[in-house]
Amino acid sequence: MSDLARVLARLENGHDKILAELVEFAAIPSVSTDPAHAADVHAAAAWVAAKLSAAGPFTVRTMPTAGASVVYAEWLGAAGAPTALIYGHYDVQPEDPVEKWHSPPFTPTLVDGRLYARGVSDDKGPLLIAIKVADCNPVRVRNSWDHNFCCKRTAVYNPLLACIEKNRHCICICI
Repeated sequence: MSDLARVLARLENGHDKILAELVEFAAIPSVSTDPAHAADVHAAAAWVAAKLSAAGPFTVRTMPTAGASVVYAEWLGAAGAPTALIYGHYDVQPEDPVEKWHSPPFTPTLVDGRLYARGVSDDKGPLLIAIKVADCNPVRVRNSWDHNFCCKRTAVYNPLLACIEKNRHCICICI
């Protein structure tokens, strides 16, 4: 069995558990643009850090920034192998307009095999898949999760860039 086939089989066999985890993650109203949800954004970061810790031999850190914290995990156990930097975000956009939702946005609802909730496709589902793949296939990986850019007119405010600068010793990327 190829490595890819092994990973896909493990993901398929874990479908129901992974779906339950996505439901749990999507229920966290981690709206980073609303100060009323600051505790929820913190809870989402803690959720991601816990899942990364459970996924394998990762060293996991939560790095505070001027915005939402960066959850950073790395495993560098394959000497000489390429390093992958995986980026995702655990926050979501506001649920407005609420009246357009057919179910409460932070009450994940399964309809005809599809899961509906704020953030399921952007970016909590893809983020969880990356964690689950890393759990299946530990390679030399550096994972970095943060939230979206926050733009103000012509200036871009990005706490991730400040975090990268501050932690240059462990995050090596070319921009």
